[in-house]
Amino acid sequence: MSTSLSKTFIESLKAASSDVDVYVKSTDSSVSVKPLTLNQQKLLVSTAVEGVAGILNFAIHQNAIISNNTSLSDLYTYDKTPIISKLRAASLGSTVTIDDVVVELGEVENNSREYKTTFKHKESISIGDIKLNLRIPTIKEEDSILKKCVQELEKHRNDDAKMVELIYIFELSKYVESIEVGEEVVLFSDIRIIDRVKAIESLPLSFYNKVTQFVKQITDHETNILTVGESLISINAAFFDTTSAE
Repeated sequence: MSTSLSKTFIESLKAASSDVDVYVKSTDSSVSVKPLTLNQQKLLVSTAVEGVAGILNFAIHQNAIISNNTSLSDLYTYDKTPIISKLRAASLGSTVTIDDVVVELGEVENNSREYKTTFKHKESISIGDIKLNLRIPTIKEEDSILKKCVQELEKHRNDDAKMVELIYIFELSKYVESIEVGEEVVLFSDIRIIDRVKAIESLPLSFYNKVTQFVKQITDHETNILTVGESLISINAAFFDTTSAE
């Protein structure tokens, strides 16, 4: 006679898996992370066929994995890559092949530990009467913005140019903490995400290069830790496809 699996059994199954220790940049320490499940891998790989929206859904699934598989709720976005690459190595193989070159994934964590990045977590930019206060978002903060962006993309699913434009604006909005105009201060955490986007779109163009420079510290760090020898590892859906595991 067949019976249904109990929720308790499923939880026991998950608990029986051996955790993975990963170095986390923001805490400068190692944390225990539960290994990837088959379902988590399937969700990551499935984004490969979702077009432009797949880029965001891939990031959303990564955030969910980190949230569910760690006990930490205040990690920053720059903490994601070492965790995700370590989980991939532990579950699907410790190497990837890039242009016929076998690359050791363990080097990503080593790079993260050894690359002495000093992040500027906050910065204020003033032009005229406008002051823009920037900050590096936590994974939780980023996740709420990504999910709203996916909802907006659904309204423009047949317009790739508009979708790319929306992604760009939403990406910038992740880094804005508040905007001040004279004595008036608007905290982004107090307004709807779609209103945050409207505010970003209304900023003078002269702000954009300065915001991009703030964001560049994150992208430069990502490039540095994902570069192993002459190879640059790409963290995308194919990275988790079992056909690419060694």
